[in-house]
Amino acid sequence: MKIKYICKLCNKEFDGTRNFTGHLKLHKISSREYYDKFLKKPDDGICQVCGKSTVFFKFANGYRKTCSDECYRQLSVKNWRKTMNDKYDGGYYSGTDEYREKRKLDCLEKYNCEYYWQAKEIKEKRKDSMLERYNVEHTMQKEEFKLLAKEHREETNLERYGVKHNWSSEELREQGQYKTCMEKYGYKYPSQNPEFKEKYKQTCLNKYGVDNYTKTQEYIEKTKQTNLEKYGFEWTQQSPEIHKKQMYGKYHAPNEKVYDSSWEYLFEQYLIEKKIPYVYQADLTLVWTDIDGKEHRYIPDFSIITDKQELIEIKGDHFIENGVLIDPYNKTEKGYANARLKWE
Repeated sequence: MKIKYICKLCNKEFDGTRNFTGHLKLHKISSREYYDKFLKKPDDGICQVCGKSTVFFKFANGYRKTCSDECYRQLSVKNWRKTMNDKYDGGYYSGTDEYREKRKLDCLEKYNCEYYWQAKEIKEKRKDSMLERYNVEHTMQKEEFKLLAKEHREETNLERYGVKHNWSSEELREQGQYKTCMEKYGYKYPSQNPEFKEKYKQTCLNKYGVDNYTKTQEYIEKTKQTNLEKYGFEWTQQSPEIHKKQMYGKYHAPNEKVYDSSWEYLFEQYLIEKKIPYVYQADLTLVWTDIDGKEHRYIPDFSIITDKQELIEIKGDHFIENGVLIDPYNKTEKGYANARLKWE
C-alpha cells in the first residue's frame, strides 16, 4: 500500500514516496532539505548508542539510527533484550516452559529422547568430531582446553565474586550450593541424603560389583598411576613432599619433635617425668569394625611398657561430650556409635 503525502509547500497530495520526491524538484528543494525542514525530530541524525552524527538514509526512513556497524550491533542487542524483557518478563524465550516442552517434543520425534545430547548418534558424532580435530573424545581430556577453562572460570569468579573459586566463599556457598541442596534434598550436601547414598551404592554394585567405586581394582590402579606420574610413588603417603605438607597441620613441640597435638606432647612429658617406659606411635596396627561391618586400621598414640602392655590414645576435650567419647566430625547417631566402638 502506497503512502500518501501532502506537500507542505503547495498542499498538493501524492501517492507514494517516488511521486512525492519527484514533485519536490519543482520547488527546487532536495528530499533531505524538505525532511529537515518539515519532518525531522529532535533525536534524528544522532546515534542512539554513542551520540555521534548519523547520515541521511532516504526520505521514507530519514536518518540512520546509528553511526557505525559496531553501534548498529550494540543497538540490535539492546532492542532484542528489551523485546525479550517485555515479552517474557525479564527472561528469554528459551527459558519459557513453552520453549522447553516444544524442544522436548522435537527431540522425542527426532531422536527418541527428551534432550538431543542424550541421543547415541549425537554422542558418537561429537566424539568423531573431537577425535578428528583434537585426537581426544572430550574437550576436558586435552590439557590445553582444561587450562583455558580453568583460567576463564577463575577470571570470571574474581571479577564477579572476588575469589578464584566460588566454593572458597562461605557466603556464596550459603546462597547457592547449600541453599539449592537444602531445597532439593533437605541436606547441605547431596551425599548426606540416605536416599542418595543408597542409590550410589546400588549403581556401584550394578556397575562394579562393589558398593563404592574406590574399592574397584580400576580405581586403585588409576590412583597408583596418577600418583606415580605426580609424585613418583604409588601412594601419596610415601611421598616426602606430601609428608612435609601434612606436617603443617601437626604440633611442632619445643623439643623439636612433631606430634598430632599438643596434648600428646604434654602426656609424653608426664611419662618422662614419672620415668614410665613407653613407645610413641609404636609399630602396631589394630583393626576394628564399625557398625556397618567395615574394617578400619588404627595406630595407638602410646604403648606403655610395664608388667602388661597398655595402649593409650590421646584426644582433646572436643572429643568428649557429657562424659562420653564422641566423633566431633560426624555428629550423627552412627558417628557416635562408631566412636564408642573405636575408643571404648
